[in-house]
Amino acid sequence: MKPVGQTPVRLSPTQTRIVEMAVREFGDKQIADALDMSFSAVRRHWERMFKKLNCHTRGKAMWLAKAMQSEARPVGNPATLAKMPTRHSRPDARK
Repeated sequence: MKPVGQTPVRLSPTQTRIVEMAVREFGDKQIADALDMSFSAVRRHWERMFKKLNCHTRGKAMWLAKAMQSEARPVGNPATLAKMPTRHSRPDARK
């Protein structure tokens, strides 16, 4: 976090959605598909978030972003997200 007197760090709406989906254990490919963007665009957003948040790991970026957030925002299209498995779900469990 920035010291007192400096402008606070703000993530873009897309970066916020990426963090929220990562917290829900979506992988970068799943995030890209849900947000209708390329895999490399998701990776670029992560790199920019690391710079904004002054950190080097996704875990810390997610922790800092969630700590900065005062309210939950909707993440993508709920109908699309409900159909998508998380990284840890089994394909046979979706029947």
